Amino acid sequence: MTEKLLSVKLVADRMGVSERTIWTYRDLGFMPAPVKIRGVCRWREAAINEWIANGCVDQRKAARGCRS
Repeated sequence: MTEKLLSVKLVADRMGVSERTIWTYRDLGFMPAPVKIRGVCRWREAAINEWIANGCVDQRKAARGCRS
């Protein structure tokens, strides 16, 4: 089974924000990290869906074991 990868535009559309906001979130480490394929950033659909379902928890805090 092939894992679906999302472009910045698709992630932004799912979240209802601008593409610039997604780049900012990525730069801050707020959201799941993308994968780079030939220099192009893509996000794993499953990771984005889980992150959204869990309330878009700040990944910097989640990595430290915090929930808020």
